[in-house]
This record gives sequence, structure tokens and C-alpha cells, in this order.
Amino acid sequence: MSASKIAKRYSKALVALCSKDNSHEHVARDLKKVVDALHDHSEIKAALNDPKVGRSTKAKVLDSIGQGLLLRPLTKNLLAYLNDQGRLNELSGILSDFNERLDELAGRIRATVTTAKPLNPMDMTKIKTALEKATGKQVVLDADVDESIVGGVVTRMGNIVLDGSIRASLNNMKSLLLEAVR
Repeated sequence: MSASKIAKRYSKALVALCSKDNSHEHVARDLKKVVDALHDHSEIKAALNDPKVGRSTKAKVLDSIGQGLLLRPLTKNLLAYLNDQGRLNELSGILSDFNERLDELAGRIRATVTTAKPLNPMDMTKIKTALEKATGKQVVLDADVDESIVGGVVTRMGNIVLDGSIRASLNNMKSLLLEAVR
């Protein structure tokens, strides 16, 4: 998910606020808890994003969420501010951009490997080590399974996609054969 310009501005400000007490990771966890809770309770999310619902009503709901999830004061203040500004709909984008900024600050990069069958832990470790060596950064690795790639590995790191799948190889051969026939 790509964050909007507005979400990026809020995220940047939040990073600066967190720098005062080095609470970046704690606030990131808090925001994730809120986003996950709203995802699980779509009716509450819809009400919080509904312009017909008053801000005072939304503030009470947010206060209840803050207490129930044991959120830090900074996170509660952010939610209250977003409510006051009518920007609660930006919360997911703020979290996404905030996590990207934290990864950059910590020298981390997120990568996803997709294979036709689940990888065993040893293979995951080998791939992670190779990616860390290639990037010079700590790699947070996720794994997906997609049988349609037939075999091989597709690796995504940010905007970079390394497609070593058999499906891609077959498509390349098909293109070359069609070129040769013309």
C-alpha cells in the first residue's frame, strides 16, 4: 500500500516526536494494534470514517479503543489529533509510511520471497543471509506460496523484483521462440 502525501507528512512528524524519547518501535506496535482492531471490526472503522458521525462521538470511541488496547499517550494523542483534523482515514497509510521510515532509520529492508512450495527454515536462513550480504542491511524476510510460479523463487525488496521463477523462464523462452519464427 502506498501512503498518501498527507499520511507521509503525519508519519514524518510522528518520527520526530518519537525521537524525543526513542519510542518509535512502541508507537509502531500501538498503531498496528489499532489498525488490526479496526480491520477486525469493520463497523467501528466505518463509523470512524463516516463524516456524519460527530467528532465527539468518535473521540469517545477512540478513547475506549486506547484504554482497551493499552495505548501509549503519544498514540492516543495522535488518534485524537487525527480525529480533530478529520484524518482518521489516513491511519493505515501513516502506519505503512512510519514502518518504512523506521526500517530506514534502523538499516533494515523488508523482502518477500515467493515460491511454489513452502520453504524450510534452513532455506529461509540461506536466502536471508544472501540478501543481507547483497544489500548490506538487516533483512526482514516474509515468505509467500504461489503454485502458479511452478518453481524457483521470486524476491521482492521495495521496488525491486528478482524473478527467478520457472514461469518467468518459460515466458522468456516463449517470447524468444516467437521472435525467431517472425
